[in-house]
Amino acid sequence: MDREKIIKKILEIEKFRTMSKKERLFKKFLKTFPYYILATAAKIKPFTIKFKTLWGDNMYGDLPNANTFIYYGCAEANLTNFIIRNLKENEIFIDGGANIGFYSLLSSALVGEKGSVHSFEPTPKTFKLLKKNSLQKKNIKINQLAILDKETEIDFIDYGIGYNAFNSINKRLNIKEIEGLEQKIRVQTTTIDTYCEVENIKPNFIKLDLEGSEYLALEGSVKVLKEIRPILSIEVAGDKEWINNIKIVNNTLQKNNYLPFLIKNNGYLEKHTVENSYKYDNLIYIPKEKINKYYDNH
Repeated sequence: MDREKIIKKILEIEKFRTMSKKERLFKKFLKTFPYYILATAAKIKPFTIKFKTLWGDNMYGDLPNANTFIYYGCAEANLTNFIIRNLKENEIFIDGGANIGFYSLLSSALVGEKGSVHSFEPTPKTFKLLKKNSLQKKNIKINQLAILDKETEIDFIDYGIGYNAFNSINKRLNIKEIEGLEQKIRVQTTTIDTYCEVENIKPNFIKLDLEGSEYLALEGSVKVLKEIRPILSIEVAGDKEWINNIKIVNNTLQKNNYLPFLIKNNGYLEKHTVENSYKYDNLIYIPKEKINKYYDNH
């Protein structure tokens, strides 16, 4: 994979994210017009489509959930570029809340044959897409499990194909497009400590995108945080809905001598003081003793 080439391409495409629909149509009609047709059709009835990633893998995604991958090439330019810059060959990546597997496939290409990716997705329908996407990747191990604070079986909210990015242990509030779509299912859970011990792995990078339950995943990661010291990507979002989650996550990680950073679109970091709430973003937490390895004041 040509890392710098892909980063450059992502940054070029990302310029369109702040444009109006008319501007996108005018400046990139052949890309934008077909996309708008797909996006409109998906709002009427969600469906699954095959597309290519920026690094050349075939991938299946459910629309409208996968709209951003098809048009922009990624959901989050900043996190995608950070992973491209920092995840190395032979390393171990844990993808907590893998969904259809975008970051799993990306990480698979980055860590190579001697590295490994461990992906977690508890929802049956979404897991089928993750399985389909990772089938040919020998370095990806998929797990139909939720990462939490203990091994058990729990109630889980599934919003179905097209809207599975909102799936969570709790019903999401005040989101019009998913009102009335929720279905309660039962899923199995595990903890990061238990999984790493059973699989005998020492992860270098853990990504947690768990729709507000990241703090519970960290409560099940006591040994890993203390002894293995991976870097972490934590989704912070939900405005007031996730205030408690963000507070506990930050307190837990700071007690373990981790420091938080914001990610710029180019994948570099900037120092950050954690806020009470965020509309949407991802923070990187780095052990104090490893900051010089990942933080370069660009």
